[in-house]
Formats: sequence, structure tokens, C-alpha cells
Amino acid sequence: MEVESEAMTGYQHREIIPPDQFRQQVRVHIVDAVQRLDAQASHASLAMLDDGERDLWVHALARKGGWILCGPDIASIKFGVLNGYKDRLISLEALLSAIGHKPKRKLQEHQTAKWLGHQIAQIQLDEQFRKLK
Repeated sequence: MEVESEAMTGYQHREIIPPDQFRQQVRVHIVDAVQRLDAQASHASLAMLDDGERDLWVHALARKGGWILCGPDIASIKFGVLNGYKDRLISLEALLSAIGHKPKRKLQEHQTAKWLGHQIAQIQLDEQFRKLK
């Protein structure tokens, strides 16, 4: 629900998507308070994410089978790496390439596989240094 709200309001300077157009293109999975509490019982660090990223992870963690998460939010990437989901993180560049889509304009740096790889490596390195202290 939070993800839908962010997409339709232009939160954080994103392009505003009209609600009817959004619902035609995207399936919205409602995340309720019980699901949030259940997920946070196993993953307390979900509380460190903004509402939209938290709900995205709550939904992803409850899914059965394969799933991937595409998003350049540093806190979300950190959550994924530190909780063992590094292999489920994918850049927009890699996702588009995997489905055979070539963007008409150059992707922003934070949408590239190189950028995501750097963020993951930095998070892992920071965690190793934290453990040494």
C-alpha cells in the first residue's frame, strides 16, 4: 500500500502516476499490520526502512518461490545484503537486459549493475570491519 501511495503522489520527486493507470499496470499486494509485525519479529531491522521499502520487503519475505527485488534504496539494499538476500537484488539495468528491453535513454548511475555491485561490496566490507571492532 505504501509503495502504491509513493508512486501516485510523486513522493521523493518521482514521476506521478495516475491511480487508474497505476492499477492497470501493477498488481497491488496489501501489507497489513499483522504481516508487518510477523516479519519484524524475525527481521527487526525492517524498522529502519521507510514505509514503502519496509512493506515491499514484508511482501517479498512472505512470497513462496522465486522473487527478485529491484530498487536503488541504500537502506533496502543493506537490509537485503545483511539478511542473506544479496542474490535476489537486481539493478534496473540487469532487469531490463534480462527481458530484452533496451531503454531509449541512458539509465541513471543508481540504476546500473555496476552501481549496485559497488553498494553490495561496500556493505559487505563495512560489515566485516564492524565485526572486527
